[in-house]
Amino acid sequence: MNSTKFFGSQIGGKSVISYSYTDMPSKLLAADVYSFFTFSWAIPYVLFPITPADSGELDELSFTPQNIFCIAVHFILCILQLIFILSLPFAILFPVWTVALALTLFTLVNYGLCTFLNGNVTEYHSDPEYAPQLPEHEHEQWIFINGVAVGYVECCLAR
Repeated sequence: MNSTKFFGSQIGGKSVISYSYTDMPSKLLAADVYSFFTFSWAIPYVLFPITPADSGELDELSFTPQNIFCIAVHFILCILQLIFILSLPFAILFPVWTVALALTLFTLVNYGLCTFLNGNVTEYHSDPEYAPQLPEHEHEQWIFINGVAVGYVECCLAR
């Protein structure tokens, strides 16, 4: 079983956001809604960037077979999850065992697609060729959250 490593808060200046992931849900929701409307102007640039695929095949939106496959799996996941969310109110119309079976089936399919897309590794390390471990940086811990429509598809489409 994989485990996730948690690194505590890092020291920051005045620009550090003041709310925590353990804050009241209503406060977190309000912050998310505020952020959504503040940055909603940028939503079109997520799907249609000004200069797509600037990094060539390393760009997650470049038109390589691997990336097209990842985008297709993301599209399938979006559709399945949207159907799931929209069907939740109708769960009260069905017997409990049917709802439990449907929930289990959805969870397994969703988990399977996500695992297939992202692999089963939860911690990645930089290639020493490009990011050598230097003594002056050994006290640092960096967290990188990957971008849009990306996946780890080495299992079926090798580069």
